[in-house]
Amino acid sequence: AHLFADLGIPYVTWFVDDPRTIMMDRDTYGTDHGVALTWEPAYIEYLAARGFAEVREMPLATDDTVFNAAPAETWPLPPTFIGNSMVEFSKREWAWVRDHPQLNASLESAFAGGRVSRDSFAQGIEAMLGPEVCAGFDPDERRHGEMVCFIEGTRRLRLELVEALEAEGLLVRGDAAWAALSARHGPFVDYGAELPRYYRDCEINLNVTSI
Repeated sequence: AHLFADLGIPYVTWFVDDPRTIMMDRDTYGTDHGVALTWEPAYIEYLAARGFAEVREMPLATDDTVFNAAPAETWPLPPTFIGNSMVEFSKREWAWVRDHPQLNASLESAFAGGRVSRDSFAQGIEAMLGPEVCAGFDPDERRHGEMVCFIEGTRRLRLELVEALEAEGLLVRGDAAWAALSARHGPFVDYGAELPRYYRDCEINLNVTSI
């Protein structure tokens, strides 16, 4: 970023994931020559505070030559949620947090108190754990704390929706961990080779990206 700034070359960075866990509040990425794009408008204020000259929303998209198709009369596949259970990702993040007792206790309390939600996540880790608590964490603890909120929060959100809609005939396709969570679990769908056809043949596709 600063090489481009020294040379007077404008540059654009498109964040397609959570920029807070990438930048960790560092201002080294933003300069007067930098434009930040984010797929999620909730991150605009954060990126602007990191020193970028311009911050704009740029949503994710798809190739309609792959996914678009003529309307069909019937759907051979039932309503489906296709996605990872997040179980293994969650275990990995919690394993790191377990070695940091204060952070672990704060996260457990936040989840138990219902403070990890889409609204609070958009505001940052302070809104979930409390600013006075977060003041005692180093950058790595803050990053892993937000990652647990992101991953574990997404895991719980997906599981709640799947459990609520199984009785309505929802099928789940994803990683093997779903087998222990849902009686209506099917094998993994290859995103590159199978997903477009599955979307076309599925009566309803439930999209649950993340918390």
